[in-house]
Amino acid sequence: MSPATWLSTAVERKPKFQRRARRDGHPARPGYNDRNSVRRALTLLFVAVASLAASASSGPAPADREPDRATFDAVVKPFLEKNCTDCHNNRRQKGGMNFERLASADTIGVHIDDVEHMLLKLRTGEMPPEDEERPDPKDVEAVTRWIEQEFDRLERITPPDPGRITARRLNRPEYNNTVRDLFGVDVRPADDFPQDDAGYGFDNIADVLSLSPVLLEKYMVAAEKVVRTAMFGYEVEAPTLVRLKAPTAAVAPLRTPPAQYDTSGLSLPNSAHASHRVAVPGTYLIRVFMNGKRPNGSMPVRIGLFVDGTQVAEQLLDPAALASFETDEQDLDSKTIEFRVPLNVGERWIAATVMNLYEGLPVRFNGPNPSARPEQYHVPTFTPPQTDPTPERIAMFRKRFEERQEALKKAPINTARVGRLELAGPFEPETKPSRESLAKVYACGHVGRDRSFGRDRSPLGPPKPHGEGGSGPSARPRRADAKGLAASEKRPSQHQSWCALKNISAVAQRAFRRPVAREELVPYVAVMARAQKAGESFDEALAIALQALLVSPDFLFRIEQDHVATAAGTQAVPVGEHELASRLSYFLWSSMPDAELRRLADRGMLRKPGVLEAQVRRMLVDARSSALVEEFGGQWLQFRALESVAPDREKFPRFDNYLRLSMRNETTLFFEHIVREDRSILEFLDAKYTYLNERLANHYGVEGVAGPTFRRVDLTDGQRGGVLTQASVLTVSSYATRTSPVLRGRWVLDNLLDAPPPDPPAGVPALDEKAIGQTASLRQQMEAHRADPTCASCHRRMDPLGFGLENYDGIGAWRAMDGKFAIDPKGELPDGRTFHQPSELRTILLQDRQDFSRALTSKLMIYALGRGLERHDKPTIRGIVNRLPQHDYAFSGLVLEIVKSLPFQMRRAVPAGVTAP
Repeated sequence: MSPATWLSTAVERKPKFQRRARRDGHPARPGYNDRNSVRRALTLLFVAVASLAASASSGPAPADREPDRATFDAVVKPFLEKNCTDCHNNRRQKGGMNFERLASADTIGVHIDDVEHMLLKLRTGEMPPEDEERPDPKDVEAVTRWIEQEFDRLERITPPDPGRITARRLNRPEYNNTVRDLFGVDVRPADDFPQDDAGYGFDNIADVLSLSPVLLEKYMVAAEKVVRTAMFGYEVEAPTLVRLKAPTAAVAPLRTPPAQYDTSGLSLPNSAHASHRVAVPGTYLIRVFMNGKRPNGSMPVRIGLFVDGTQVAEQLLDPAALASFETDEQDLDSKTIEFRVPLNVGERWIAATVMNLYEGLPVRFNGPNPSARPEQYHVPTFTPPQTDPTPERIAMFRKRFEERQEALKKAPINTARVGRLELAGPFEPETKPSRESLAKVYACGHVGRDRSFGRDRSPLGPPKPHGEGGSGPSARPRRADAKGLAASEKRPSQHQSWCALKNISAVAQRAFRRPVAREELVPYVAVMARAQKAGESFDEALAIALQALLVSPDFLFRIEQDHVATAAGTQAVPVGEHELASRLSYFLWSSMPDAELRRLADRGMLRKPGVLEAQVRRMLVDARSSALVEEFGGQWLQFRALESVAPDREKFPRFDNYLRLSMRNETTLFFEHIVREDRSILEFLDAKYTYLNERLANHYGVEGVAGPTFRRVDLTDGQRGGVLTQASVLTVSSYATRTSPVLRGRWVLDNLLDAPPPDPPAGVPALDEKAIGQTASLRQQMEAHRADPTCASCHRRMDPLGFGLENYDGIGAWRAMDGKFAIDPKGELPDGRTFHQPSELRTILLQDRQDFSRALTSKLMIYALGRGLERHDKPTIRGIVNRLPQHDYAFSGLVLEIVKSLPFQMRRAVPAGVTAP
């Protein structure tokens, strides 16, 4: 069955929801689904089917059958009458809310949408409005506690619902990682796929991952590329020449060497940085084109080549012989240097720099390590003019010469620079398949004979000397003769048929991420048999069968099925052990389960609590957990958006590709440290350390960091701490020309406090961009904007948070002034708390650890489940947040709670007579 046919018959219909574009360019965050259904219960930990059935049959405990009416009448109802019903009643329903309907404790479950909205407003301090009398915080705490307890009671008496799961297509990172682990080749074919749609802030949401005809065609091409690379090696490509796009920054001329500077040259505007995706590993030639001049008498310049932040080569360029007799300068324009370096597959960051730029200058410049070469000046011989040999005329000529010599001393000393880069290759490409990839294809030890290359292929056993017996490959490849080729094209032998089945079965079980019945393999074995009958060799025919396997829905989609008989009325069942292994691996690795997970699932051991916890901890310290940092962290903290931001070069001349890369690396390494070292999630808010290289340290004003290597740096001045003060977050939450308190405030509410504001109303007037920092401060303009009643309520929440970050400019550098106006970072939150500087704002956020824990838990749960959260997920979120202190807020504790939760461990039961997808 083709994927298109399968999709039309087996995948559940998508829910109806519309994602609206936000004004700041980020994806909108849809609200919770199923808003009119009754709240569903979720148990705090997953339970077995027998326990679930026993619980359902025994009914709710007596204490759960009735609400706490006494507390409602004594505390909640008077609070509503005093603070809420004047604006939200039967006649006046401001904001569409009517709290007069909440006449008794029994009405809470009937009007649960209104109550949830009220709970959010009370928790954030938005209600009552600022012009009304503020209620006693103790009363607010008592009311919110009663509401949450009533929600929990309603959940306990409602049948559990783990939520709706749609068959989930592998997104681009998941596809790349899966074929890498399946075949042992990292060719990243999904980089050429269409961009995945995103929902709820992530691009792994099942309901928005569609399958277009274009993508289906890409799957066909990718399957061939992956399989043939694994079996036959990388396709031989003719060397090509590529001009790398390396935008250069303006060089501000200097006439005196600075006391300190980046000796690697990476952070100086004299360098050039570019990225290039390498498709075939091999040796590449990188040609560096130079520009600029050096003072005559300077020592040779050293040109360094860096790949992915590591120096791989260095050469001298000596322009001394090219010095101009007329200008006394060394001209580097259009001079080139060539490097030959090995490059591996993937996105490579390539940079060329002028190293030790201010060394080797003539002594008169007083720079470090001055040149020992003599300065060669053109000193003219003054012969008295034939027509007018007067002393005055000779003095005039001498004065002009001295003026020229003085001008040379004032000439810029730092104009030597890398102009552009070219890359050619691959030369000497790696074309042979690796032993690892062959071992992942061949399970039975069959020695195939490849028609294209004429070499024996076998993954088993160590290399044997040529002519020695055994199943291992020969240490020396043998050319296939005509007789051998003819034999390989005959009708398959019984041994070949058995071997074909075993090879296909081994790959299919890993690719489909579950046990595969023999009858499921029949179509693929038949494909291979037809190919052999048509004259293809065993290897070629096997490759065709494996390509067919990679376009199967069982590979392209994560399909979950019921594995136990369900009694009538059962709403939730545990996912199978192999489905649980897949949920784990795609959550933490964005890839298929490895051999250990599959082995435990085969034995039915994975779900055991001690085993499950051990596997989670193992997976978090594994290198593959970098996918969690990149895919979850990159979308939650939005540092993936750094690739597309383009700060205005006139406003921010220091921004370049190297700074962009350094920003991203800081946040990535910081997140990786929290994951791998199992740090507290609260360090996201106010860690007293970060990861810096020299470029980013200079950007932050942090001393004592030299070189391009990132290292952990303790923060002591209070200006920095946590992700909120990292340049990546500050840059993606700014406009191209200036900061935005609104964007930054909204970012904090959505990503750190789980309280996203609504979209702005239509027709909101724009600020006067020309006036900002010149005739009025940004705060003054925003205060005038907030005077509009339609804008005031939301800006009351957003603006204080955003202004608390105004000391950081549009690319995250610290500043005290914005144009002509001093920065004023103080603010007052809706609940009355105040702060005067960014460090105090971080302290307040740290005090609100429940809100942050709920925000991070919700985001991570959405990512783990591949769906948006629904109302019946909220008790699970609340339970996890309440238990995080027991884990000391460790990151592994949060992950374990999610993995053990009912939505992660279970799925809705399929009604009798309905085929599971």
